[in-house]
Amino acid sequence: MDIYAKQIKPKSLCRRTPAQIFCRGDNKVRPVDEIDGRIISIITAEPRITASAGAKNAGISRATWSARLSRLEDGGALSKIRPSVDLALVGYPFTAIMRAQIRQGMRRALIAEHLIKIPQVVEAQMILGDYDVSLLVAARDNKELSNVIDRIGESPMVIRTSTSMITESIIPYRAHELFSRHGS
Repeated sequence: MDIYAKQIKPKSLCRRTPAQIFCRGDNKVRPVDEIDGRIISIITAEPRITASAGAKNAGISRATWSARLSRLEDGGALSKIRPSVDLALVGYPFTAIMRAQIRQGMRRALIAEHLIKIPQVVEAQMILGDYDVSLLVAARDNKELSNVIDRIGESPMVIRTSTSMITESIIPYRAHELFSRHGS
């Protein structure tokens, strides 16, 4: 059966591992073949690449490139292309990684509802370990960052937080590396 024949659950329910797409709803692991691996590598390295150039780099036809890319997007393996923003260059030079421990029994939806109201929370994930939530926060200055930390920590859902300032990005997001050696 074609790996895309069955309706795939929304990407929010999917966990991606190297060379696989795993969706919790149907417990099906869908291996990424060599062509999909090349497409993922190319599109994540150059998100603005044209279909013609992408197809040429992947060694496939433009029609195959477009069809495969659509399937990867529709299946949740790739999200729609979005620009990468350098927060420091747009006025938010203070970035930090926060971790929060949440009270037992708190629903993820309530936590997300609280955090989504704080615009300085750029990204958040549920995690396993000593803490339950990992957050990327951005601020214009130390005072704003301190206010964000207080706002998150003051929630009755939060037991404790830990904050680490980001001083420098030494390896930017690079999912394409997972697929650049696909099949090797």
